Amino acid sequence: MGERLLTTRQVAEFLGVSPETVLRRWRAGELPGYRIASNVLRFRESEIEAWLEGTRPAHALVTVCERS
Repeated sequence: MGERLLTTRQVAEFLGVSPETVLRRWRAGELPGYRIASNVLRFRESEIEAWLEGTRPAHALVTVCERS
């Protein structure tokens, strides 16, 4: 079984943005995706997750420490 491919709508739901934003970012080369037909785009789930990890600012990662 191959890797899961996501539609534009699925990526938008995953990222919490509109499908138009996904398309705009893909056209700008900011989001990895593949045109598999003239009007069909698909995105590899692993590449979207890797892209998301790579775009998170360092300050978004919070370390939780216990106070003693």
